[in-house]
Amino acid sequence: GGMPVGVRHVESIIRMSEAHAKMHLRDYVSDDDVNVAIRVMLNSFIGAQKMSIARTMNKHFRQYVTYKKDSNELLFFVLQTLVQETTNFLTFAGRAAENVIRIDAEELISRAQELNISDLQPFFRSDLFRNNGFV
Repeated sequence: GGMPVGVRHVESIIRMSEAHAKMHLRDYVSDDDVNVAIRVMLNSFIGAQKMSIARTMNKHFRQYVTYKKDSNELLFFVLQTLVQETTNFLTFAGRAAENVIRIDAEELISRAQELNISDLQPFFRSDLFRNNGFV
């Protein structure tokens, strides 16, 4: 599976790959430069889609969307999403949002595994986790 790509998209990926290589002071383009360019292109395209389509595309193109991203930042985003979903659920259920919101660890682990992240311990020990009020 893939997605249709036009000539202009390919040219854009080439230009972004070259720019990424120049930012790293190289005279040549590496696989890393191309993968970063593809990630930027996909993130832009996926961001313009409806939520359900974007979620499906994120799963399908996960290897590129998460390429060279810090796992802690990804997990923090997932955790924030879970907090928001839980808050919305409590609001719609007619229960007032509590001072402490409990997130099911299994749900966080499941979503982390969808991103090919299996070890969450470094995230739990990170400053990003602690400095944002999570325990």
